[in-house]
Amino acid sequence: MSYLIKILLQTILVLFTLSLCYSCTGLKATHNTFEAAQRPTTDGIWTELNFKHNRSFFMPLDNHFDSLKWRLRALESAESSIDIQIFLWKKDHSGKLIMSEILAAADRGVKVRLLIDDTFTIQQDQILTNINHHPNINIRIYNPFKRRYNSFSMRFLMNVTEFSRIDHRMHNKVLIVDNHVTIMGGRNLGDEYFGLHPDANFRDMDLLANGNITPFISTIFDIYWANPWSFPVEKILRKRPKDIEIKTRPRTLFFPLNENHQQRITAWKRFKEQATEAEYSVLYDLPLEANPKNRTDDNFTLDIYKLISDAKSSVDIISPYFIPTPELEEAIFNAEQRGVEVRILTNSLQSNNHTIAHSFYRKHMEKYVDSGAELHEYRAWARDRNLFMYPPSENKTLGLHAKIILIDDDLSLIGSANLDPRSLNINSELGILLKSEKLCAQLRKLLEVDFHPRNSWKVEYNQEGNILWRGDDKTLHKQPRNSRLQLFEAWFLGLLPVESKI
Repeated sequence: MSYLIKILLQTILVLFTLSLCYSCTGLKATHNTFEAAQRPTTDGIWTELNFKHNRSFFMPLDNHFDSLKWRLRALESAESSIDIQIFLWKKDHSGKLIMSEILAAADRGVKVRLLIDDTFTIQQDQILTNINHHPNINIRIYNPFKRRYNSFSMRFLMNVTEFSRIDHRMHNKVLIVDNHVTIMGGRNLGDEYFGLHPDANFRDMDLLANGNITPFISTIFDIYWANPWSFPVEKILRKRPKDIEIKTRPRTLFFPLNENHQQRITAWKRFKEQATEAEYSVLYDLPLEANPKNRTDDNFTLDIYKLISDAKSSVDIISPYFIPTPELEEAIFNAEQRGVEVRILTNSLQSNNHTIAHSFYRKHMEKYVDSGAELHEYRAWARDRNLFMYPPSENKTLGLHAKIILIDDDLSLIGSANLDPRSLNINSELGILLKSEKLCAQLRKLLEVDFHPRNSWKVEYNQEGNILWRGDDKTLHKQPRNSRLQLFEAWFLGLLPVESKI
């Protein structure tokens, strides 16, 4: 204990020293002219498909296979434009696989705009410079770090004087192809989001959509693209481009898409048959302004509070990190007092990839059990985890990463926002609210496997008034964890006064 406290005090001292050394040397906003997205393409595959633009259609991408398949298919179908807004893009198999399709599209003459948040671009400056050198690809980095160290901790430490700015991140995730189709939700681009990680993968979900929703999403992308904190690569990365081929393993190793034109046409027609028409509202935050004290990016948060406050019969909350703000807590408890049935699914300590997030969730947990909410925590060794990862799955764990709220029988919200202070008060987020009884019922059916005691623990009191975790095969009287050390780490991190930043 004394050793950990010593390290913490040393860190505080380093932060204070750096704040003195690097005052008045912050990054200044750039200037971008507004650049509107291209209009929906009328050439190529889209002419044959004759997609409607006066309505919108949606299909949940429920698993790793469909999510990767439809991304690759959309990129291979691109005729004129690809816009991507992303929080995290890894240089692993799936990340390179998607990038190889983007480069192939750019080689065909497709114009590509890539907007990536700077949080996880560690050791990626050179590859981003190389890709940006392609004549048909433009990359911008959102809210970048000025001092670019190849270490996550050092990058934050050496930019500590700008903490109020760099603390705000762009958490949005969206892919737009030819202004015809879009994929959006909470999935980043990396192996663990597509079931390819050798040790631990995520259960996630996103939406494939087409129709008049796509130009709407494009407009939001354009706003972020033109924002003065979206820096063109050449203005922030001081690298010379190098001709380095981006190699991937053979696609047939994990993912035998390899479709010809007719097969893609058939697949898109199948999407048209399976997708559900729905009314929609896009919930989004505005990007960071030049003066971070004049924040206007809380629109999404207020919409979430109102949705729960207006619920009539049921609220299902699926969030990997559940640390309710006072306003969210009030909305949930008020709904319960009106007789609304509330179910919550979040990660257990064992399945959570951010121990500190669980530390602060744990402080709220018993209040929800007391209030009558049905609380579930994901099982890292979920018995049906094979549904969300490539085989073999025996030695791989699963964690929850989907972000979904279902209200009553007809409202479904899917997006990038976790229900924690960071998503609700600090980061920018993007989501879509769908009004459709058919879609809401479809999502409830897809999510029942996650709520099943085979795959999640039900948190409740026993007759003695003690908390327990009940599964279909066993009951735990202590929270599921990997080790006593993990339990101690969660307790210690929970002592830090940082809940509003998690």
